[in-house]
Amino acid sequence: MLEAVDALIRLILIACAVVGSVMLCQGAWAGVYHHVRRTYYGINQRRLFRVSQGFTTRQGQTEQPIWLVQIQTHLENVLQATLKGKLQVVSNFVLFSFVVAGVTFVMFFVLSHRVEYALLPALLALFAPYLYLLVRRYHLGINNSYEIVESINILIPAYRRHHGSMIHALMSTIEQLPDGPIRRAYGRLVDRLSDYETSSDAREALRRFVAQLGTTWAIQLANDIEHAVLDGVNVEHSLVAMHTEMQLIQDALKDQKLDRADSLLVAVVPFFFWPALMEFFYLKLSHHIYYYQFGTPTGFRWFLFTVVCTVGSFIIGLIFYKPKQDV
Repeated sequence: MLEAVDALIRLILIACAVVGSVMLCQGAWAGVYHHVRRTYYGINQRRLFRVSQGFTTRQGQTEQPIWLVQIQTHLENVLQATLKGKLQVVSNFVLFSFVVAGVTFVMFFVLSHRVEYALLPALLALFAPYLYLLVRRYHLGINNSYEIVESINILIPAYRRHHGSMIHALMSTIEQLPDGPIRRAYGRLVDRLSDYETSSDAREALRRFVAQLGTTWAIQLANDIEHAVLDGVNVEHSLVAMHTEMQLIQDALKDQKLDRADSLLVAVVPFFFWPALMEFFYLKLSHHIYYYQFGTPTGFRWFLFTVVCTVGSFIIGLIFYKPKQDV
C-alpha cells in the first residue's frame, strides 16, 4: 500500500513539473511553432518562385554535395551572427568542437576506464558549442528585433539624403550604428552588394543578411533593399510604413512586461521558500527531515532534481524573458 502511495505521489510530482515547464516555456513553444510554420508553409510555391526568378545559386558548378553546401552555409550564418574573430571560419569552429570532444573523451576515459562511458559525454561536448551558439543566436535575434528599429530610423533620412541610393544609404547607416551584431550584418551586406555580378548573388547576400539577424523585420527590410538595388524602385514609403508598424508593436509589448516578470518569478520563487518549508517540516513533522532529504539516496536525488529543474527553469526564463518584436 505504501509503495503504491509513494508511486502515485512521484507521478503527481513529475506531472506537475512537466506541466509547469510547459506553461513556463509556452512563449518559446509558440515561437518555435511560428518559426516552423513560416519556414515550411508554402515551400513548394517558394521553390517554384526561386526557379522562375533565378534564385537558385550555382550549385551545379560545385563538386560538393548540396547538403554539404547547405550545412556550411548554415554554420557560416550562425558563426557570423554570434561571433567575431577567427572562430567565424567554419573549419576553425569544427576543429575547436572536435578538440573539446577529444579532451572530454580522454577525461572521462581516464576516470571510468570504459570507452562506452566516455563516448556519450564526448558526443555531447562535440555538439555543445553549436547548441550554445544556437541559443545565443536566438537571444541576439531578440535584441536585433528591437535594435533594427533604430537602424531603420537612421536609414530612412540617409536614404532621402542620398536621393534613393540604397547602397550609399546603407553605408551612411553603418557609420552611425554602434558596434554589435546588427552593424556587422549591415557591413557584410554592403560588402556583398557593392560587387555583386548577378541578381542571384545579390539575393544570396540578402538571404544571408536575414539569416544573420534572425528576425522577420529583416525579411521585410531585405525585400525593400532588393527592390531598391535590383529594380531601382523608390522604397521610402515602404520603409516609413514598416518603421511605424515596428513602433506600434514595440509599444504593445511594453504592456506585457509585468506578465513576463511574473512568469520568471514562478521559476525561482518556490525554491527560495524551500528552506522555510524544510524548517517547518523539522518543527512540525519530524526532526529527521534533514536526514531524509540529504542522508538518504532517494531524498538526495529529489533534492538534485529540484535544483536542476529550478536552475534550468530560471535560465530558460531569462533567455525567453524578452520576446521577439516580430510580426
